[in-house]
This record gives sequence, C-alpha cells and structure tokens, in this order.
Amino acid sequence: MSTSTGIPLGPLTTFGVGGPAGRVLEVREVADFTEYALSGPTVPPLILGHGSNVVISADPESRSAGSFFLNPVVPAHTWEPFTQRAISATGHEPPVLSGPESRTRTSAGWLIEHAGFERGQRFGTARISRKHTLALVAEDGTTAADIDLAAKTIAHRVRQTFGIALVPEPRFVGPFER
Repeated sequence: MSTSTGIPLGPLTTFGVGGPAGRVLEVREVADFTEYALSGPTVPPLILGHGSNVVISADPESRSAGSFFLNPVVPAHTWEPFTQRAISATGHEPPVLSGPESRTRTSAGWLIEHAGFERGQRFGTARISRKHTLALVAEDGTTAADIDLAAKTIAHRVRQTFGIALVPEPRFVGPFER
C-alpha cells in the first residue's frame, strides 16, 4: 500500500480527464484497504477501480468512454403515451429493447438523435461521437465541465422532446463550474 498527493487522476480514467487528487491510496491487497478503512479516515474513499465510467473535474486531457447514457427503462403504464409523443415529435415509433413485462427499455442513442442532435455536434470542446450519438468524446483541451455541459444539454432536450430522463452511466466526481 502506498499513499501519494497531487497525483493527476485523468490518466486513471477512461475519459482521461481529472485534476490532481488531494490524496491517492494505491491498494493492491484487500488487507491493505481493510487496514486503511479501520484507521478511521476523515474523508470517505472513492474507489476508482479501473477508472471506467468516472468523470473527474479539472484536468483538460481527452478521450471517450464509449456509451455515455444508459438505455432508459419506460414503465409499461407510460409506454403508450411515450410512444405517441415520440411519433408526434419524429414521425417514428421508438425502438423497443428487452425488458420485463412491467417495463421496456428503449434506445438512448435513438432518443438523442431524434431529439435533434447530430454526430460530431460540439458542446464547448466536448462533442458527440462521429460514429454514434450515444458516445461523448473529449478532445484536447476538454474539461470535465465541457462533458457535464454536453450531458446536461442532451438530457434536457431529450426530456423536453420525449418526457424521458436520460441517466449518465459515468459517475461525476467534484464540482463542474464553467
């Protein structure tokens, strides 16, 4: 077990963005973490694992973490009104993905695209992937605040258009002020 301060967290995440940590505890054995936890830390630990699906503010490095939003689950009793709203807005029925009888999943990528967003569309220095609308890309100079702006802008318009709340898959850690 080793402890360091000021370590940039960007290289430890799949997005590649993240400022320096006040303290990093690198744990290789469960016993090491148990020892740390039993020591009564004043700050609760944030476990990064392999850094997948975590966005940490402050560092302007870049990358994509792949799919950004979870495919939303629509309860069965709201599926028909949602479908009618989608047909009214787009002229198309929304795709039906798998789900138990009481709820159905639909495609977050379809919702994003049919809410009027385009592949490659920019939000500050972040952008939607040129390959598919479900991924956000962080290019050189992108900050976590840019990713946050893109996510909020997309989620807001999808909610306005379809009445469906998109949920980001990554965890957001820290403040995201522009």
